[in-house]
Amino acid sequence: MTSHMLSNSRTCRAVISALAATALLTGCGTSPEAAPTAQSSDGQFPRTVEHYMGETEISAEPLRIAGLDSSYADAVLLLESELVAYTDYRQPGLPEYLGEDREKFGTTAESIGELNSPSVEKLAALEPDLIVSAAVRHEDLYDQFSAIAPTVFSQTTGPTWKENIRLLAEALGKEDVADEKIREYEERARRIGEAINEKHGDPVVSIVRFAGEPTARLYRSTSFSGIVLEDAGLARPASQLEDPDDPTNIMNSISPENLHLAEADVIVVSTWNPGTDSEADEVREAAAQFINNPLWETLNGRKVDVRDDIWMTPVSIQGAHAILDNLAEMFDVDPQTP
Repeated sequence: MTSHMLSNSRTCRAVISALAATALLTGCGTSPEAAPTAQSSDGQFPRTVEHYMGETEISAEPLRIAGLDSSYADAVLLLESELVAYTDYRQPGLPEYLGEDREKFGTTAESIGELNSPSVEKLAALEPDLIVSAAVRHEDLYDQFSAIAPTVFSQTTGPTWKENIRLLAEALGKEDVADEKIREYEERARRIGEAINEKHGDPVVSIVRFAGEPTARLYRSTSFSGIVLEDAGLARPASQLEDPDDPTNIMNSISPENLHLAEADVIVVSTWNPGTDSEADEVREAAAQFINNPLWETLNGRKVDVRDDIWMTPVSIQGAHAILDNLAEMFDVDPQTP
């Protein structure tokens, strides 16, 4: 695979052909004014990072990062680096659950378009030092991205979110920062889970999602929210454990007559919130086939409505912390806030 060098000056990049497949770049440009200085890493450069698409050589510490999947945008901020470019997924802008990370390290970040159609021209104009995404999102654009700056791709997102944070940390020279942030999250999850289990006698927690389909989704322990519950040590229904036939499967789709599979002590209910009124009507109509079904009332568990953009969308440490906030409130235990 081709290796790509990061210039120490980071001043010589401009686009002469943005939407062309070759995306050849020449000329010189001036970097935009930087955001508040991010924490410098102790990592040694140059370094070569192995990733799903091959190997990428990084000659100096990247300071301006393009995170082109929402999970990677979150990870850039988590690792205290300046995010300069991201893509919009369902909702425009950087989400509020990012909290202080967004204010500290995302003040100059710009959207380069929708997740499935990012603008190569806008990306190049922002002159990132590093581009990070996943093959499942942008494999066809890898060569064009690589013509702009060193580019690192994981294979996918979702269940691999912790591994992806560590991959980005390797590219940034911030492995220690990643280890610390993951350890802090996992320790908080453990403490909250222990408090819940002690106070409520090891409750079983189910996750049900209505996404505008004729079926309802039961999220397995291999999903993002399922991993958070597992990190907290909370029990799950048999219908939502790892799929023995396909460990990559994150959900179990059920029809209304199989609602009994959602039974648990606490049933977390998440409903997709689409961008248009017509789509929202379709989601409500689909959900009504379940919540208006007599079997819905036969479920003995306490049903708790949660925000879909917290439990389903983030796939990041910041999103996981937001789920832990919900769990602490849901079960009335100490949130173990740092």
